[in-house]
Amino acid sequence: MNDACRFLIRGWRPLAVAATVVALLLPYAAAAEAIKVRIGWQASMQALFYLAREHGLYEKVGLDAEYIRFNAGPPIFAALRSGDVDIAYMGAPPAAIAIAQGIPVKAFVSEVDASNSESLVVHADGGIDELADLKGKKIAIWRGSSAEFALRKAMAKAGLTDDDLQILDVDVTTVVPAFAKKDIDGVFIWDPWAYRLQQKNGKQLVTDADVGIRMPAIWIGREDWLANPEAGKRFIEAMRMARELMAGDLEATAALTGTVIGVDTDVARDLITRTGYPTVEEQSDPDNVLSVHPDAVAAGRGLARVLTDIAEFFHGKGRVDSVPDMSQKVDSRPVMLATGGSPPPPPPPARSPGRPMRRRTALAAFLASLAGWVGLWYLIGALGVVDSEFLTPPGEIVATFVELLSRGYAGATLAEHFLISLYRTLFGFFAAIATAVPLGLVMGMNRAAYFLFNPLFAILRPIPTIAFIPLVILWFGIGETSKIILIYVAAFLFIVLNTYDGVLQVPLKYRRVAANLGATPWQMFWRVILPGAAPSIMTGVKIGLAISWAVVVAAELVAAQQGLGYIIMDAATFFRIPVVYIGVLCIGVVGMALEMLVAGFEWKFVHWRGR
Repeated sequence: MNDACRFLIRGWRPLAVAATVVALLLPYAAAAEAIKVRIGWQASMQALFYLAREHGLYEKVGLDAEYIRFNAGPPIFAALRSGDVDIAYMGAPPAAIAIAQGIPVKAFVSEVDASNSESLVVHADGGIDELADLKGKKIAIWRGSSAEFALRKAMAKAGLTDDDLQILDVDVTTVVPAFAKKDIDGVFIWDPWAYRLQQKNGKQLVTDADVGIRMPAIWIGREDWLANPEAGKRFIEAMRMARELMAGDLEATAALTGTVIGVDTDVARDLITRTGYPTVEEQSDPDNVLSVHPDAVAAGRGLARVLTDIAEFFHGKGRVDSVPDMSQKVDSRPVMLATGGSPPPPPPPARSPGRPMRRRTALAAFLASLAGWVGLWYLIGALGVVDSEFLTPPGEIVATFVELLSRGYAGATLAEHFLISLYRTLFGFFAAIATAVPLGLVMGMNRAAYFLFNPLFAILRPIPTIAFIPLVILWFGIGETSKIILIYVAAFLFIVLNTYDGVLQVPLKYRRVAANLGATPWQMFWRVILPGAAPSIMTGVKIGLAISWAVVVAAELVAAQQGLGYIIMDAATFFRIPVVYIGVLCIGVVGMALEMLVAGFEWKFVHWRGR
């Protein structure tokens, strides 16, 4: 006994050192087992997420987190589908749409109840005092978002239809200037944007709760990431730790949230106060309206019911093709494991359908080349080189195209969408010709004009057209003018610079001969300079037309309700991949036809070029 005591007394220091070393190594051991998670987020009232990120809570629970920011729910769809994002925060409507479109994701927890923090904001002096006053007004939403769902519920409550008002698809980066310029009469949107609009002479007309809907903002995850129950559980644990931080220091939470969303701490505190943050324990209660308890989910209640109602609504509007069984698309395990409950066994992972491309035109060589490319497309799809979800088979594209020809898209025929895009393109293009060709000729013949305009064009030339979108909206609003201006700017620079170069390329000896023969300045211009510059002018015209037609997609990002660019963006929002391909192919085929038309014009009227 005495020997044992002496050993313990002498050996306590080595034991303490060993224990210290083990304690120091534990974090590194945990880090070695960290689960990678790529988190898609958006600047809204997700204060728990901000706290978890700021205080390293995800790392503390054993997650290796990477953060990817988006502006709203729908743009996250492609990132989830491709696997670039593992989990994402969004409103329940975009989550329901993502599930209905076959993206392999499941909902697993709600962070926010936005029923009182998402609202319809109208101009205080706009004469809109109740929902019935919306008739004949322009109301903006982000298509496919929770705000669109809420607006349509509000319309139904007031007995209004799509024919009674104009619904504009406007993203959150555009909505504040559009509202300030009174290009729109109201916006259904979430905080902090709703608050910002109220600072621009706006007033809150109704909230989600006022029109009778419960609007959670939820976390959804890819099925392959959620297949590891420990991954979701750790995320929930970080959320619970963040809730404790918020309860302990609301002021610090408000300061952090205000920094992220761009408002003062006092404002952020008010926004947090009117935003609901359902606890994990509440969501594990089978009777809670947002429950993810296995019994509630299996019975189609709780969060599964919320998602089903939304999917049924959008299916009735023709925005999604089917209403999936949401009881199979809510994963109860993360919340139940985090709260000590019994999770259900994981269901087998679902598989989503597949898709490629096609087209033809005249001439045997062209058709043979096209057939070869289509064959290669088939081969790539058959070999699985590219995920089948992104490669729609040509037959399915043709079938969808025929369906669009007969049924139309978003309330307009395919021909109407094509014609409005063509109108915007040609209007901007011919306006560019009318101004760029004369200016280019003047710059080529007058050095003072060249030195006046060339520095400006040298600065503008490298700027992509899409970079002008925010400025064009601020200057011209969100109507047709802004779309045409974007197309005009894109074509103008190519045409004016090619015209200028064409004048410089006219051989000096031609001018001298004409002068020696007594040509007047007008004759010099009409018989020497203009014919000599014409080939270069035509090059600028051809490039300008091609760029104009390509830019129509960017132009129709500005609150368009019709057009081929609108079809592409709207179909991408709802993950209707065949329709996206059809829009892209229509733009390609029409662009080729326009180029052939200009080439024919050049052959007939500029016949001396190179011949």
